Amino acid sequence: MAVVDVNGMKTVVPPRILWRCGRPGGILYFSAITPAVDVLDDAGNRFDVLGAGVMYAATTRCGAYMESLQTFRPSNAARAAASAAQTGLMIVGGVPADWRTTHAMGEFTLDHPLPFLDLEHPTTRRALEHELAGDLAALGVKNLDIPDVRSEHRRVTRTIATWAYLAHGAASGDLAYSGIRYVSKLDDQECWAIFDQVVPLLIRERPSQTIQISRLRATTWTSPPTGADSSASMAGPGHALLSETRSPDDAPPDAVSWATL
Repeated sequence: MAVVDVNGMKTVVPPRILWRCGRPGGILYFSAITPAVDVLDDAGNRFDVLGAGVMYAATTRCGAYMESLQTFRPSNAARAAASAAQTGLMIVGGVPADWRTTHAMGEFTLDHPLPFLDLEHPTTRRALEHELAGDLAALGVKNLDIPDVRSEHRRVTRTIATWAYLAHGAASGDLAYSGIRYVSKLDDQECWAIFDQVVPLLIRERPSQTIQISRLRATTWTSPPTGADSSASMAGPGHALLSETRSPDDAPPDAVSWATL
């Protein structure tokens, strides 16, 4: 349940279990940004903080996969090239074999986190307008709305993250937040930008599985569901199906069909 804190921000407590894709043995990794990248509006991660570390996670395995694999989303130009049947191109939307073999899914929890700033709530955005009026105006933000916090305007979102990282709570000297709750621009998946002031505790790592994806949602099974094309699980080394691991007994959602990306 969201509550309003002493700074006028809506805050939430993250779920006990979070998910993140990464390299085996180093999944719980806090990213850092350099001064050269921090000044750029179209580079770096959305909520990175200069001089600090931020780790990104999702509430569901599906969300973690989608955020990690968005790099491989085909552009319209790539789709146009593929439609011309040019040889030597990886299948449009394919996931390289080396990514699948060098990444795993991590399930983890946070050790006594502070509240998270809920950036999706309008009360938070109005309060941030008050706190960061000069900075936002300088960045060309008239009003801080959903398009601003989900856009590629990285200097805006990193300005917000820096304020949240340094903000204090009711008691003098106490930090206010362990991170930021935000929503993916891809599919409204709930995501979390976690500051390095909180300790993540790994529960388990799982190898990357065959993944299934559709326009509406993504789901995975450890083996193809009943009625699915069994050949779908035999995608070649240049591409794969995307999915979140589920029990083979789970029935596939009606909206989802097996197909390569």
